[in-house]
Amino acid sequence: MIRRLAARLARMDRTEIAWRAATAARTSIERASARLVPTAWHREHLLGALSQDAGLSTARLALSDRRWDDAHRELARHFARAPRRFVIGQSDKDAVVARIATDFPGAAREAAARADRIIAGQYDLLGYRGLRFDQPAPPALPAPPAPPALPTLTEPIGAGGRTRTADPALMRRVLSTS
Repeated sequence: MIRRLAARLARMDRTEIAWRAATAARTSIERASARLVPTAWHREHLLGALSQDAGLSTARLALSDRRWDDAHRELARHFARAPRRFVIGQSDKDAVVARIATDFPGAAREAAARADRIIAGQYDLLGYRGLRFDQPAPPALPAPPAPPALPTLTEPIGAGGRTRTADPALMRRVLSTS
């Protein structure tokens, strides 16, 4: 183990060793701080994280004045009105709901039934229905029997003989027709 580590270190240049040491130190410090300091979200940090977009100026002002409810309202308003960045957005909700109701009249009932099954611990996944993950797995099925060994053919040559294995594809065809 130590020899392998020494060999790896010998192949690294000074820059890589420094980078790896800094990364390992940072990882150790972050792990220790995660164990010692409880994580918490601080509203005060949000102001520095917001972009300088002019549409966020009211939210930034509310954050700087520590008016959290006003900042929340402004951010919600901003993101509701912002141009969508995904295929579907909040502004499409009513049209999508109406289209689904028209094209798939039973969709709401089916969605509710699926949600009830999920709450009951049954999941539909990859074409399987009613899967449960809160119970131990059933015992594995026994392995299928091994295919029969291919026969060995002996071909006489002159006074002696030589043994060779038959062509597997040919033997499968012969065995399947018998």
